Order: sequence, then C-alpha cells, then structure tokens
Amino acid sequence: MAKVPFSKLGVKYTEFTVPVQFNSQTFGVKQYLPIQEKLDMIGKILEMAHEQDSNYANPVKVDVFTALNILEYYTDISFTAKQKENLPKLYDTCAQSGLLNVVLNAIPKEELDIIYKGVERTITSVYAYQNSALGIVEAIGSEASDIGSNANDIYSKLADPNNLTLLRDILTKLGPA
Repeated sequence: MAKVPFSKLGVKYTEFTVPVQFNSQTFGVKQYLPIQEKLDMIGKILEMAHEQDSNYANPVKVDVFTALNILEYYTDISFTAKQKENLPKLYDTCAQSGLLNVVLNAIPKEELDIIYKGVERTITSVYAYQNSALGIVEAIGSEASDIGSNANDIYSKLADPNNLTLLRDILTKLGPA
C-alpha cells in the first residue's frame, strides 16, 4: 500500500478552550496544550521544586508548582506580579476557594495525566542521571575547575619563601610525628 502524504489528510491544529464560570466570572480553559508548552511547563515546575541545598525535588513543591503552572498555562486567568511574589499564598487561595478544582475538572483527564506523568518521569530521570556514574563524573568535572584554581592558590602560597619559612617553623615546634 502506498503512503499517504500527511498534507493530504487535511489535519490542522486548532486551539480549543471551554468556557468556565467561577464566582460570576467566565474564563477559558484549554483542552489541549501544545507539546512545546508542556515541555516548558514541566521544566519550569522542576526548576521551582528543586531544593538546591539538598539536590532533590521537594514533593510538596512539585504539587504546588504543578497546580499553579496548570492555572497559568491552561487558563485565561492573569495573575499580578504582586500575587506571584507569594506563591504559597496564591496556591492556598486557589485551592481553598475551589478555583483549582474547577480548572482541573475542566481539563481532560488524559491531558492532565500527560502533565503529571511527565513531571514524575522527568524528576525520576534527572535524579537517576545525577546519581549515575556518568552524572557523578560530569559533576566532578564541573567542580574540577574550582578545585584547580584552589590548588593553584595553595601552590602559590607554598611557593612564597615567607610562607615556607613560617611552615618550617611551625613543623619544627610541633616536633617529630
């Protein structure tokens, strides 16, 4: 059987939103988010949920930032810069008021599953890679330049005759090991 050119199928992407009412206001909720926007959103969620000092994704932050990003990416709701300054408060307000549930219920389950599974799988993949032999080698490699500059500083300090004299004096006073 011969292949049919895709262009002959007459398939076109069209954005489809449904109107949703909440507290006498109507706004649109997208039924499908283009893949590039999904990828951007998942990356943003991971970045926001990452605990820098502990090098892991905080599960509560993952839930909060997933919800807030769904509101941002899937709806026509706009948030002010001031509202975005306190994201935990914004999340609490949206969750407690029922707005979050209204929006989540308006998005097809299959669409939400792609987001939730995408976030979960990406987190698993990122941290599995970071803990793999290759990830560890790359991390050491990126830190090697810092170690190298520190080693150069130590070498230059030891090469200074004044510091070398001080070191000999200290070792002499400490006596044999």
